[in-house]
This record gives sequence, structure tokens and C-alpha cells, in this order.
Amino acid sequence: MRLTLLLFPILLTAACAEPPRMSDYERDVVTARLEKDVRMRDASRSILTPDTRRRFTGLNYFPVDSTFRVVARFVPADTVRTIRAQLRKGGIDPYARIGRVVFELEGEEHALALFQPADGRPVLWLPFTDGTTNRESYGGGRYLNPTIREDGTVVVDFNESYNPDCDYNPDAYNCALPPSENRMSVRVEAGEMKSNLYDLTL
Repeated sequence: MRLTLLLFPILLTAACAEPPRMSDYERDVVTARLEKDVRMRDASRSILTPDTRRRFTGLNYFPVDSTFRVVARFVPADTVRTIRAQLRKGGIDPYARIGRVVFELEGEEHALALFQPADGRPVLWLPFTDGTTNRESYGGGRYLNPTIREDGTVVVDFNESYNPDCDYNPDAYNCALPPSENRMSVRVEAGEMKSNLYDLTL
């Protein structure tokens, strides 16, 4: 009985302890995810069909993990060339290959090609596949839109990786597939997972 009485305050303290607090970084990532869910539910902004929107319960994500937020070195291409990105349902989309981002992840060095739309739009495109592709994550790969900082580095935050629109509305969209040089064998357990709105492999 005495041991029970001694343990009771400890157990009570543990039961009343606050859950771990999110960092500002985690909160920002989670907030962005919730805002995307809101857009998906909003008929005026959603790319989902009406039927899909009615059964939509939210997108799926890996837990936020800051180890998948890395600072990469940007290596500009000696010559910017246009590549022909293959589209999921056939056809091509032109992108300018402007260089590579080089970084370390899971103890290994990786280099991914970085692209810009051939029409000159000021947005960067970093498509990739990894060890979760066609398993936990979408079969057509995932995208990032990083920025090059003034010091020549690029923050590659895989927690912000998202699925092509084909995962949400495969009939309406024809999405670019990541090129072979952007295939990683490492499992990137961060960012968006399969939506499971459709039974898709690509």
C-alpha cells in the first residue's frame, strides 16, 4: 500500500503532463497542410471533382521531421539546356535544366537536377522519386519549389514536398514525371503521401 501511495503522485504528474509542444517550424508546416486541405474542400478553388470532394477527408502526410530539411549547394549548369519531361499520359513538357542541388541525406551525398519552366516563369521545379515512391508516396513522384538564396544555397525541405495534380484528378491533368537523374534510392519519409483518392500507380 505504501509503494502505491508513493507512486501515485508520479503517475498523476505523468497523466497531467502537457503533450510535447510543436516548434515554430513544425507549426508552420502543419498550418500549410491544413490550408491545402481547406483549398481542396472549397468548390471555388478545388481541383477535385465534385464526387471526389464529397468523399475527401484530408490529405495524407508523413510526420514532420526536420532531418529532412537540408541546406543544399547550388551548382549552376555550364550550359542551360532544355529537357523534354515525359508526361504521365504521354507527351512532353519542356523545362530548362539550370543546374543541380547537392546535399547530404541519411549519411549519403545526393545531387538532384533543378529546373525552371522553359517559358521563363520565375519558379523552380525540383521533381524526385525515392524509396517510398509507389509504396507510401505517389507513383508519379513528388515535387518541390525551392528558391536559391543570395549565398548560393538552396533549402531543400522534403517536408514541403507535394504530389502532382494527377494524384487528385487523374482525368483532368497530365503531369510531368521526374527524370531518371532525380531518382533516389533513400526513403524520404517526409512530405505528402499518396492521397488514395484513386487507385493509381502513376
